[in-house]
Amino acid sequence: MKHATVGVNLAGTRRYVRAMVPLSLLRADARRVGLAGFAAPLATALLVAVAGAAARASGQTGAGAVGLSTVRVAAMAFPIAIGFAAATVVTRERIIELQLSLPSPYWHSVLRRVGILLAASVVLAWLLIGGLDLVGAWNHPAPLLLAPLIPVGPGVTLAGVGAVGGLVLRSGAAATVCVLIVWLAQSPVARLGTHWLTGRLALVAAGTALTVAGVLLACRDTERLLERSRQ
Repeated sequence: MKHATVGVNLAGTRRYVRAMVPLSLLRADARRVGLAGFAAPLATALLVAVAGAAARASGQTGAGAVGLSTVRVAAMAFPIAIGFAAATVVTRERIIELQLSLPSPYWHSVLRRVGILLAASVVLAWLLIGGLDLVGAWNHPAPLLLAPLIPVGPGVTLAGVGAVGGLVLRSGAAATVCVLIVWLAQSPVARLGTHWLTGRLALVAAGTALTVAGVLLACRDTERLLERSRQ
């Protein structure tokens, strides 16, 4: 009995992969991040906004003191929320086998999702700071264009810690513990002072480098990823 030979157009497949629109990949990864990934930064922003507006409306404390307190709370809570969100984004991925079989490397997908999370956090921080500034509940000399660095800057490192911790440990709880430990370690560096912009830019640069290197190294061991996903 003769068997028909099925030809595969590898050249066409390569053309399709190269022609994939980056925007479509971003949309797909944004859907993978989902509401669960954005929940922690969104909830934190809402709580900070409500607390700042309520304190300002009460009139019991001066606008300057309320604004300073709001800045400190945002700089403390927002980075943790970003780290928790990154851990959630990675550990909620249950079909590692499918991800590893795609033409795009898995570490590309992880970095895109972390990047989407950070970009959304920057926009959210802009909206939060702008709203607080309008009601007189924000007191910091940073211009609005750079103000998101105050809450988001330390969050870049914590997002990397959450993502790498989730990849290696495959446990959201364990990854969030890692985020808390690193946040405590970097909190002296993340303090706001006269040279706050230099400190924030340094945190963004170091966090970006550590995130890319950590995700790349964690995704190289595919056997470990598969073994962790089956547990």
